[in-house]
Amino acid sequence: MVGITLTRGPQPRLTTSMDFPAAAPEILYLGDSTIAGVGAHNATVEAAIAAYLPPDIGAFRAINLARSGATTADVLLDQLPRANDIDPSLVIVGAGTNDARASAGPNRLLTDTTALLMLLRRRFPRALILHTGVAPIDVAPAVPSALRDGLRERVEALNGEVRIACVAANVCFLDIAARLRAQFDGDDTLFSSDRLHPSDAGYDLCARTIADEVQRATTLIA
Repeated sequence: MVGITLTRGPQPRLTTSMDFPAAAPEILYLGDSTIAGVGAHNATVEAAIAAYLPPDIGAFRAINLARSGATTADVLLDQLPRANDIDPSLVIVGAGTNDARASAGPNRLLTDTTALLMLLRRRFPRALILHTGVAPIDVAPAVPSALRDGLRERVEALNGEVRIACVAANVCFLDIAARLRAQFDGDDTLFSSDRLHPSDAGYDLCARTIADEVQRATTLIA
């Protein structure tokens, strides 16, 4: 579940001198099933986002390396090495949701996310990098009601770690859980038939919000 607005409160200062999109008409997608588009039927995630991007961005080539089930460590170790030959202007990272369900030790997400974002910032110094945080999986219809409060606390705690990593790496943190929980909570039409991943309508909502954030972030950088 991607999508988003900048979180309120302290944010990393954007010091990059990115030239969007002239430097390189490429957008790199990294992450888990919601970036890969599991649950969508009529469009890919990158096509849905493209439909809402500002018109001045123009044409670009989308490279989506996300895969279902990926943790942040998987993005770092498996997906990022496959992006050696590209120079994107925009990088969208949607990871952490599978970390929320894994039995990793304390602060593991902070360690892995910091390493990933630091490497992304060094490799793509002029790119705008957006991290969408851990999705609000606690409101998915597939999650038993008895587990939702505890899972929500875990999601919020993990997003606190992602926020710290984003500040350290000078990356925008986009808190999808805080931004989209209310919209997805109780609206089954936003979920696919598996009752866990977004439906086409859910992805459309996320894509529209991500595109709005891209426009806002590029304005801040300019």
